[in-house]
Amino acid sequence: MRHLKLASLIAAAGFIFTSKTWLNFLHKFEPETGMLIKNAVVLFVIYLTHLIDPSVSAPHVKAAGAFLIYLAFMMIFNYQSRWIEESGSENVGDQTVDGAVYHRARENLNLSPELARLVTFVLVPFVLVFAGSRLVKNGQKLQNKA
Repeated sequence: MRHLKLASLIAAAGFIFTSKTWLNFLHKFEPETGMLIKNAVVLFVIYLTHLIDPSVSAPHVKAAGAFLIYLAFMMIFNYQSRWIEESGSENVGDQTVDGAVYHRARENLNLSPELARLVTFVLVPFVLVFAGSRLVKNGQKLQNKA
């Protein structure tokens, strides 16, 4: 049941935080402010996962450190800044997990933009988290005992 709750939380987050309403809300802000708001929401969702599944550690100082390291990796490998277009490599912007899934949903499945959004940000994350949490739970806990 925990696997289903956790996957449902992620699917709900995907539904809410990729909606036109949310994106239009973020659009009002400068890049730095929008980034801070998004990252605060990410930490909040991580905290909610702890409430749903106590085997997921609650955010703490080590989690904040890991999050900063994650942000550094995302800066390097997410390829979503204007620099990608300015470098003449527009196609690289779609070579992210969401970019590739959305592209296939639109091109191969001929889905509308809204249905492709739901497949990309709701259905696929639900399946990934459900399967991944089952693998993790049946093997090793997500907690750090140190």
